[in-house]
Amino acid sequence: MPILPGIDRSLRAGVLLLAVSGAQAGEGACQGADAPAAKAAIATAAAALAEASSRRALWTVAVDALEHAKRAAQNGHCKEAIRHARKAESYARLGIEQLRYPPYRIP
Repeated sequence: MPILPGIDRSLRAGVLLLAVSGAQAGEGACQGADAPAAKAAIATAAAALAEASSRRALWTVAVDALEHAKRAAQNGHCKEAIRHARKAESYARLGIEQLRYPPYRIP
């Protein structure tokens, strides 16, 4: 049972919106040799976040990292966009991996 009803639905909707817009984020001001890598990293991270959201394992820091990656790409900072996108993907994968652990029971 969620602590705040409706927060899960809102978070999932936000992540899906990020995932849909993830491909366009790399097409901003980020140009040069690193631009294709930034675009690919953002798209990969958006897909990982969508997967984590569908499994109900999404961490909010993953969403924040993807937003930072998109903002960096739009401002022309390709290397920073790649770094943040990789963080977002890593956080999403860790959230999914956390599902393997048993839930903590409060004594």
